[in-house]
Amino acid sequence: MSAYGDEMLQIRQATAAANIYVCASLYLAQVFIGPNGNILFHRRKTKPTHVERTIFGDSTGDSLTIVADTPLGKIGMLNCWEHFQPLLKYHTYCQGEQVHIAAWPFNESYTDKALEPFSVFSEANEVTASRMYAMEGAVFVLVTNQPLSAEGPRLNSEGQGNSDKDGFMLAGGGGRAAGFGPDGKLLTEPTDPKFDGLIYCDIDLDQIDYAKTLINCVGHYSRPDLLRLVVDDQPKNYVR
Repeated sequence: MSAYGDEMLQIRQATAAANIYVCASLYLAQVFIGPNGNILFHRRKTKPTHVERTIFGDSTGDSLTIVADTPLGKIGMLNCWEHFQPLLKYHTYCQGEQVHIAAWPFNESYTDKALEPFSVFSEANEVTASRMYAMEGAVFVLVTNQPLSAEGPRLNSEGQGNSDKDGFMLAGGGGRAAGFGPDGKLLTEPTDPKFDGLIYCDIDLDQIDYAKTLINCVGHYSRPDLLRLVVDDQPKNYVR
């Protein structure tokens, strides 16, 4: 699937028909679609994680365009462990982000199959990292990920040598969607890891101003005379 291909066109048309904004992810790519069906930005994860590197490569500077200015506010997104990249997060805050989409893959650790050092995968990623992002950037964070049924991994690994019969994924679960306020407050009701549905919350962008009167990491609570970030957001070609 390409960003402007036929499959994506169907999603864009459905977005326009519903008159909504859609933030979508596929593998290591993310796309933000406006209510008229136009693509506001398309990006790739800056650095593939661990075994992802066997398939995917690094993105280039154009994937640092992470925030779009909309009538609903400035909305941005990052992918998975990009939320552990301090410089990338700082650059995103600097784009004036107000609502952040924290896209996470299946991460479940409520079974005894999840061993160290990832025994608290869901809590560390979807909860702790996402909440810290909200407080650090003084933004609203919408955490999104996909739950898996116990049957799904079995169907997708049937007949394969590495079916991981004892793997923690086979227990299913992973549903950790949530909303956090700019002060880190949980704005949604906790859900069961196997819950498959929608959650929602009301947000007031004025709360961002209140939070930033206390701490603004890219404003009055920063020291650019001592510490600065250099950004190269230009796309790179292998041959010039």
